[in-house]
Formats: sequence, C-alpha cells, structure tokens
Amino acid sequence: MRKYDSVNNKLVQVVCNSCGKTINVNNEVMLEEVLHVEKHWGFFSNQDGEAQKFDLCEKCYKKIISGFLIPVEKDELIELI
Repeated sequence: MRKYDSVNNKLVQVVCNSCGKTINVNNEVMLEEVLHVEKHWGFFSNQDGEAQKFDLCEKCYKKIISGFLIPVEKDELIELI
C-alpha cells in the first residue's frame, strides 16, 4: 500500500499489504525492495472491471513463492542498476 502527500502527490510511505511492515521512504525512494503488483481484471474473471494493486515486502514475497508448486524462474543479472 502506497501513501502519497496530499499536497504535491509525492510518495511518503509504503506498507506491506501482507504483514503491515512499513518500508522506509526517503525523498520518494524506497530504502528496501518491494514487489508492487497492479492488475486490471478482464472479462473472463470474477473481478471483471476491477483494478487492484498491492505491495509485498521481501519476506512476505519469499513466504508466498515458497508455496508454489512450480518454482519461480530465476535468471542471473549481469548488470545491476
């Protein structure tokens, strides 16, 4: 969950939707990595016409993917930005 300053619409806080952990933000930069998901549901779903979004801290992300029947694909990145 992302919170923005109501005056200038700058990112001021990120909270993990799963565990409630607050992710520190400094000058609109998150000081920890999070998984941000935005999904616009279409015609063939029960959420047709809904747009949903959430943020997960790394610990909650790892907990969720550990339960996958088919593991997440991983690639080694050569260049890190």
